[in-house]
Amino acid sequence: MAFILNLENPFQSLEPEAERLFARETEYMAAPGFFQTGNSNLRRAAQRAMRRLSETPGFVHDPLVPFLALNYYDRSISRERIPGGWFFGLFVISCTVLAWKMRANGFSVAQLLGARPIRVGGVNMEVELGHVERMEFQILSVLNWETRSITPVCFTDFFMSLIGINDLQERQAFKERVFKNQILYMHRDIRFTQFRPSIIAIVGIIAESEEDRLADFWDPVLGSEFVVLDEMENCLNLLDMIRAEEIAGEAVVPQINEPPVVPQVHVVPPVPQDIEVPQVPPIERPPPSPPTPQNQE
Repeated sequence: MAFILNLENPFQSLEPEAERLFARETEYMAAPGFFQTGNSNLRRAAQRAMRRLSETPGFVHDPLVPFLALNYYDRSISRERIPGGWFFGLFVISCTVLAWKMRANGFSVAQLLGARPIRVGGVNMEVELGHVERMEFQILSVLNWETRSITPVCFTDFFMSLIGINDLQERQAFKERVFKNQILYMHRDIRFTQFRPSIIAIVGIIAESEEDRLADFWDPVLGSEFVVLDEMENCLNLLDMIRAEEIAGEAVVPQINEPPVVPQVHVVPPVPQDIEVPQVPPIERPPPSPPTPQNQE
């Protein structure tokens, strides 16, 4: 039977399993401290390459492919060092391939590699199917073969039920806006990797909601055993701060009104974890292509 990962229900449970998702969500995050020690420039280069790969001609574009690929990227590179240059490009390609395999039946790696030239972080990639397969194995080993990631998408329905949107079309439209305008926005910034997926989901719903719609939202959220108030406030503060900086940077004419107060962010200290990374055979880089002979006249 064909399998396509449903990010809203990654374990394919017949009944809601919020408690299980809340209990395990930290297993699918980047390693503690990655938001401070990770290379944000490399991560942005990886995102651009993942997005381009997901838009390869001949393939149906799925925005959840680069979204899931970046989850694999964060979880892997925060736990195991990846060399730069060609090896980094191969790693990015392989993260995207893994995500695509989870989201599309009959996905062809060979077709992807042959569709058009692939460029990652300024490096023109010449890779073979065997290189990708070996890097996939290395990534899967670091992920403990856990590819059914728990992401903010898993929690949107749970928290949206607290808002009380009864119309199904309105509910679906709102969920799509939360993903496109808020969750994807936070997903792109390395600083949000410090927050649990459920917190990202809550903050995304709050940021996309009108104030009057949140009247009945606060009591059940603040009273929930799964929500840490300080973490939610820190995430909201960070989102407000980043957007305030963007608005200030885009402003051409100074505003007459007083500028908005940007709240301070108080980051929760990361909890150290001991993680054993399995050893896998090294991937040999292919020799450079010989120069093209020039015709002599």
